[in-house]
Amino acid sequence: MAVAICGNVNIDINAFLNTPEREEDNRIKKLSIGVGGTAANTAVHLARIREKVVLYCSFGRDVFAEFLKGKLAEEGVKVVYNSVTELSTGLCFSRVDKIGERKLFTYRGANELIDAQLVNNYADIVYFAGIEPEQLQRFFEGSLRKRVVAYSPGGIVSFERPESVIEVSKEIDHLIVNEKEYEFLSSRGNIRSATIVITLGDRGARIAGADVQERAYPANVVDTTGAGDCFSAGYLFGLARGFSAKCRLKLGNLLGALSVSVEGAQGVFTIEKLRNFVRTEEPELFEMIDRTIYQ
Repeated sequence: MAVAICGNVNIDINAFLNTPEREEDNRIKKLSIGVGGTAANTAVHLARIREKVVLYCSFGRDVFAEFLKGKLAEEGVKVVYNSVTELSTGLCFSRVDKIGERKLFTYRGANELIDAQLVNNYADIVYFAGIEPEQLQRFFEGSLRKRVVAYSPGGIVSFERPESVIEVSKEIDHLIVNEKEYEFLSSRGNIRSATIVITLGDRGARIAGADVQERAYPANVVDTTGAGDCFSAGYLFGLARGFSAKCRLKLGNLLGALSVSVEGAQGVFTIEKLRNFVRTEEPELFEMIDRTIYQ
């Protein structure tokens, strides 16, 4: 079952500090530059665990766009995009402190002009990440057939546009939000998605309104950047393979734990490291997950 992903793609600049943050000047221990954005992160992780995925996005006409297209091709992610002259390619600056906690500064840029109607009708599952509800609505208006739709609005959209997120939620099969986003959205209205997935950080994840919650897995936290995107990749992989809700949460939590143990939103972990981690933490799931990766 193919997965289409539509949403934000950024240049990620990650600055790692080895001292407590000061108000003015801060010395950077390490700097990394790479592919980022919620949609791109999830697409890359899906490709790494051998899921068929197409990424739909928007770039400015600049050197950042060429860099991103090249890096995504190296990861085996097929990209369908529109180029815009009005805005530059999106950028996210991340400050990561010595205990792995992050602070993000994001320029959405060309991500504001993503054309959700680019998403064609081949995919059985469509995942929207970080885009405005109005952009998402255009997809539903142009869609020729019913697909399974998942949406992770992210913090900026959830807190700035709660009413719009709630309004579009009735069209969403799987809404993926963190605990703070869920509490804020719920305080503003009735979320009507069929399945509401709530990530709980170091407490795991749960399905709202159902007796389904799965624990987090042990991890040596280096950098929490992109952990939610990695969770989404695991959840979507399970969804594409027909796993139960419990198994989807477990796989999302497993990938999330691997993600925070390395630097960057797409910190490199191999398929073998994933297999070994699943075998250790969830031996009863290992054969099923391993079989689906290599089928």
